[in-house]
Amino acid sequence: MHKWIGTHSLHRVILSKFFKWLYFSDIEPKKRPKPNVVKNIPKYKRKEISIYKPTDLWSKEDDLLFLKYCPSKRDRCYHAISRDLSARPHEILNLRIKSIIFKSTADAKQYAEVLVNGKTGSRHIPLIGSIPYIKDWLEAHPQRGNSNAYLIPNLSDRGQLCKLSSNGLRQNYMNYKTKLFPSLLGEDISEDDKHHIKELLNKPWNPYIRRHSALTEKSKYLKENIFRQHSGWAQNSQMHLKYIHYFGNESSESILELYGITPREKQQTDVLNPKQCPNCSEPNKPDSKFCAKCRMVLTYDAYNETIESEKQKQDRLASVEEQLSSTQNMLEQLIAGLGKITDQQQLNNVAQSLFSSGILKTSSNSTNHLINGTI
Repeated sequence: MHKWIGTHSLHRVILSKFFKWLYFSDIEPKKRPKPNVVKNIPKYKRKEISIYKPTDLWSKEDDLLFLKYCPSKRDRCYHAISRDLSARPHEILNLRIKSIIFKSTADAKQYAEVLVNGKTGSRHIPLIGSIPYIKDWLEAHPQRGNSNAYLIPNLSDRGQLCKLSSNGLRQNYMNYKTKLFPSLLGEDISEDDKHHIKELLNKPWNPYIRRHSALTEKSKYLKENIFRQHSGWAQNSQMHLKYIHYFGNESSESILELYGITPREKQQTDVLNPKQCPNCSEPNKPDSKFCAKCRMVLTYDAYNETIESEKQKQDRLASVEEQLSSTQNMLEQLIAGLGKITDQQQLNNVAQSLFSSGILKTSSNSTNHLINGTI
């Protein structure tokens, strides 16, 4: 892999822009000529069509693991949307809250739609699996009342009105790869998750791997012209050669599915599909136990937890009732016994004993009455 060529090309562009500004700052940016100091920097063409291998792509299980341990609602929202849209990072970062149009079908299934503006114009793309994460983030969005606010904003003190930059997004993912997720290996999590995290840390974590992963997955299901439209490519574009990464056994798998030897992948459960609430039709995260909208129980485990929690409440209530009943009986016996005492000194001694044990308090009326012999 000649990854250094990509780095070289990026530095070449940055240096060219800098020296154009340095030498010709009085000229409009698009009209500035290239100064001699950067004219002879060589331009190299990458030898590979793509820098990624099929094993570099993020699976849906990888996404589910990231969404499980990522602490930021904003970053979970971006991560889920990037799988749904298969869009370029800057196209997602340009979205505003008003860009998300929530819709529902005749049978109350919810989805959303966005208009993405890209290199080849605008295209409408549906959002399905990311809806629970979008709603979760919108509830915490610092400008949720402003429909014109950026969906994925910069959350720093100085940049809350700005969108998150591409460099900021890239840095976020690198922080997750180098800091947060490695730290989870020392935490009390399942061994399966630890093993999965170790494997995931060997994959690329830059934002563009999200587009490569999502497009490769959708290329198996969408017809070519629809796929090009979804990807934001012209009909004669050869970009699919760069973005689609197959292992080489896909044709064999398709033939086996055609003849019913193996089950069709489309019919298998999608681990990222939202869990629809049977009560209110709200789409929930795949691992949700309760509906985020109506709190309906969504899993058998949650049902058991609810039953156990209710049983514990009933047990505590029964225990309190038993204690109250016992206390009532003791008080009735005490009052009945005190009524038989006629000697005032003996009555005072009993009151002092009850006071010392904490059963009675000096401020209580019953104590005063007892000492004064008026019970």
